[in-house]
Amino acid sequence: DHVADVIVGNDQLRGISGGQKRRVSSAEMLVCRMPVVFCDEISTGLDSKSTYDILFALVTAAHILEETVVATLLQPPPEVFELFEDLIVFAKGHIVYHGPAKEAVEYFHRLGYRIPGDMDEADFLQQVTSEAGQCFLTAEARANPLTPKTAPQFAAAYKASPYFLAQLHAKPVPSQLLTPSSKPTFFGAQRFYSDFPHPWHYTLKLLLERQIKLTVRNKAFVIVRNLRILTMAVIIGTLFLLLEPDSYTLRLGVMSDAVGFLSIGGMALIPGVVESRKMVHKQIDAKFYPAWIFTLVNFIVLAPQALLDTVVFTTIIYWLSGLAPYAGNYFFCVLVLFINDLCLNGWYQFISMIAPSQSVALGASAFVVYIYVLFSGYMIPRGDIPPWYIWIYWSSPMSYTYSAMVANEFLSPLHGQLVHPEDPCSLTYGQAFMEAQTFITWAPYKWLCFLFTSLFFLLMVFAFFLGVKYVRFPEVFRAAPESTTSGKPCEGLHEHVVDLGGALPAVSAPCCGSPGPIGAPPMALGTQSLGGSQTLPLWCASLNDSWDCSALKLAPGPACGAVLGPFPEVGSSHSIPGTPHASPTWTPSHAPALGAQGAAGPGFALDGASVPEKYVLAFRNIVYKIGEGKSAKTLLHRVSGFARPGVMTALIGFSGVGKTTLLDVLAGRKTVGNVEGEVMLNGRPQQSFEDFGRMVGYIEQEVNVTHSPLATILETLRFSGYLRLPRTLSKEQKEAHVQRIIDLLDLRAIQHQLVGVKGSGLSVEQLRRVTVGVGLSANPSVLLLDEPTSGLDSGAALSVMRAVRSVSASGRTVLCSIHQPNRMLLGMFESLLVLGEGGKVVFFGELAKNSANLVRHFEGAPGVTQMKPK
Repeated sequence: DHVADVIVGNDQLRGISGGQKRRVSSAEMLVCRMPVVFCDEISTGLDSKSTYDILFALVTAAHILEETVVATLLQPPPEVFELFEDLIVFAKGHIVYHGPAKEAVEYFHRLGYRIPGDMDEADFLQQVTSEAGQCFLTAEARANPLTPKTAPQFAAAYKASPYFLAQLHAKPVPSQLLTPSSKPTFFGAQRFYSDFPHPWHYTLKLLLERQIKLTVRNKAFVIVRNLRILTMAVIIGTLFLLLEPDSYTLRLGVMSDAVGFLSIGGMALIPGVVESRKMVHKQIDAKFYPAWIFTLVNFIVLAPQALLDTVVFTTIIYWLSGLAPYAGNYFFCVLVLFINDLCLNGWYQFISMIAPSQSVALGASAFVVYIYVLFSGYMIPRGDIPPWYIWIYWSSPMSYTYSAMVANEFLSPLHGQLVHPEDPCSLTYGQAFMEAQTFITWAPYKWLCFLFTSLFFLLMVFAFFLGVKYVRFPEVFRAAPESTTSGKPCEGLHEHVVDLGGALPAVSAPCCGSPGPIGAPPMALGTQSLGGSQTLPLWCASLNDSWDCSALKLAPGPACGAVLGPFPEVGSSHSIPGTPHASPTWTPSHAPALGAQGAAGPGFALDGASVPEKYVLAFRNIVYKIGEGKSAKTLLHRVSGFARPGVMTALIGFSGVGKTTLLDVLAGRKTVGNVEGEVMLNGRPQQSFEDFGRMVGYIEQEVNVTHSPLATILETLRFSGYLRLPRTLSKEQKEAHVQRIIDLLDLRAIQHQLVGVKGSGLSVEQLRRVTVGVGLSANPSVLLLDEPTSGLDSGAALSVMRAVRSVSASGRTVLCSIHQPNRMLLGMFESLLVLGEGGKVVFFGELAKNSANLVRHFEGAPGVTQMKPK
């Protein structure tokens, strides 16, 4: 409700958050209550609560209204997974399980695959059929050659199971449900039996209101367009100011410039049309409205702006340049330029609908319009055009518009004096000049030109309709990429001992070389052990009121810093049960030591250069507001915290709470709005670092727009590294740095692949790792990541986060926002910052093993039930 009246926005226009856009997309389709609902990765970009609320509503509707709901999910939380009764598991195009969701894990148990004790069922089912799923095999199953390990083998095992036979002999849908007498009567069911539920005039009215509203709200485009028209009209009018009646050639130049400028101006519509066509296609395919109504509304809305442009532009240049000073000639000039403007706008919109991309649409439109200008009759007269090109002249709407304007001007009384006054049949000066330029001097011809241009406009309208209705550009689907990690497939999965009970013995699934349990505090950071009681957190009750920034500087010995626990609002007397009250000062006694080589392993350094200096990123009382006065809105409210080198710090919160906004503020990327508070590196203000942009790497959420699709992974990393690394480094040192990044992120096997575009290049998981590599190319000390696991399944998310954890282990400071982390992903972080409604901190501190501190904090709040044990 709090963003109900906020515009959606895009990359150029501020609007709602990415997660809120996902909810809008879901609600747009769910509001119609279709009898069959398909949800494709509906949870991507949403927090767990929003995902649960949406799917709970769907499941409830399915039960009460007997709807059919089919949903694909990535990284679903356990609560969401429990909502579903039936489950279909796919593996490379094969169905490997179809049956009750509650029995799926047990089915794979019987095949020899055991779920780890701290792993969610949904994550297990997503990984069990992959290469990494072999880590779940028991020793007995691993030695059995009949154990399925590939997708075809899993499919064969399923077809031999009772679940396949149950589906094969499932009771068919009763025939009476398909008879006309039993059609569903709830709202939206009519869509299932007819194309559109409303009469055309109702749809036309609704769509017209919407398009007008969207056009008016795009104020920046409207203002720039009108300023462009006004400015160019004044320039052209004063350039040809008050021409003499016998300045025939200059008058041709005025009319050619008028036709050319108005024709080219509509090209600015192309980016908007290309950007919106996916939405239009979705709504038309979902039977929101027919294509012909959208086409009609589109040109109805386009006509007033085109008329305004034409009237303003034509009025200024017509009277300033001194064209035929007669009302009839003036209004005809406005009319023919108006229909020409509509005609070319129709062409631009048509090409935008059929071109595969914006760049292709712009290139094709510019080429065709230039051909039209070249053969309009001004640069080369019609009589001088070679016969093999004359067809272009007769097929160009600009040539008809230009000819009509020439006839309108030179057949007017202004040029009506006879060349030979003594001969009544003599040509006028205007006619003589037109014949010399091979223009047709027949007076009604200008109306025929207007008619031909109008017919061309109608042709463009029809072509646009066909493009809207039939042309689609589906994504290029390809097989899922094979694992590209250089390590073993189950690397990162720690050793699990599972007691299954019954006749099955306890089974140990080896880790394949993992250094320790993911989720447990690191066993060694530098030279100091953190085992046992040394991991007890230091609870800080008033970070917002007092801190000692000087204590954050790193010394060669044990590092300064503190493990900070959850703290209440300033002035609050609430205390966390079971935790001691501590001084608000920063105490390093329980902090990990950071040796010269960083945390948990050797430093990640440039050959010939020192290890990147380690920085504690600290921020205090961050407030971010947009707007002024009563319309001001606070997105972040007194947010404080820190992130340390070698420590993974997570940033979570529900959609729209301000996670990306906080990362933007910390990275110094906010150029609008009011930012208050302090951002410091080792106690020094952010502003005191001249090279802050290279010290802090920022990995954005959108990976498809941050890389060149025609470059390879190696070329992308080289380009970024060579430009951003210090000039004091040699080319060999820079190349060595790039190669270290490739090895660190397991990109060696695919380094020569093109990045490509969505659906035809790298997978999302590979793109995420490349984006992390670009962020590391400047050798930053601090790395900020915005939802690097969004849109990934649990296996791909684990692969990306393993790469991020390697970055953290190299001694860098990592702060990462993340949506819906499962147990394993959350266990990769040592510290956590939780943002609540209004951009307020509701928890910040060390997680401890199995997130014990986080659980204890929220279970201590009034009215909160205890978490179910795993």
